[in-house]
Amino acid sequence: MSSVLNTEVYGGPLLSTWFDRPLSIGGKVTVDLGDPLKLKVIKYMSKENIVFIPSVAIHMNREANKGWEINVQEHTLPVVGLNKDFKLIPYIEKEIGEKIISHELYLTCDTKFEYVGVDKEFFMTGRIDNLAMAYANINALINAKDGSKTAVAYVSDNEEIGSMTSQGAFVPFFRETLERIVIANGGNFEDYRIALKN
Repeated sequence: MSSVLNTEVYGGPLLSTWFDRPLSIGGKVTVDLGDPLKLKVIKYMSKENIVFIPSVAIHMNREANKGWEINVQEHTLPVVGLNKDFKLIPYIEKEIGEKIISHELYLTCDTKFEYVGVDKEFFMTGRIDNLAMAYANINALINAKDGSKTAVAYVSDNEEIGSMTSQGAFVPFFRETLERIVIANGGNFEDYRIALKN
C-alpha cells in the first residue's frame, strides 16, 4: 500500500501533463518562534523530486487512449512512497529544523527548460503561459520610451480574471491604483474612465 498526499487542484490546469513525472513540493511555511506575534515565513522547496502522480496501467483502464475523464479527487493524488505512516509536515520540519504552524505548499515540476526544434525555435517549460507573458509585460515596460502617458504592467499571483483571492486579478487593487495615478496627476473620475478606455 503506497502513501499518498491529499491535494486540491487549483485553477484550470491541463491535468494530463502532471501524470508520470517526478514532482517536487514547494511553497512557504510559517514556523513557530514561541511568540504568536512574531512569526517567521520560510520559502521551502524539497531538495529533490519526492512525489509523482501515476496514471493507471492500460490493462486497468482500456479506455485510457480514447480520452477519459480525470477525476481530480481520485486520479491526481500524488504518491510519496510506500510508508503508509508518512506525514509531510513532520518530514519538512525535520528537513528545515523548525516547528511548522501553517503552510501553503504546491506540487511543482522541476524539469529544466529546453529549446527544441531543428533550429531551436521553440522554448519549452512548464507554466510558461503566465511566466512568459509576465516577462514580456515587464520587459516592455522597462524598455518603453518616455511619453505623455503612464505605462503600467499588472502581474498577479492568481492571474485568472475571475480570481477573487486577495492577490487575484479580479480584486480592485489594480483599478484603484490606476484611479489614484489619474487623481495624483490632477485628473478626475471621468479622466480615469477615459484612461481605462484608452
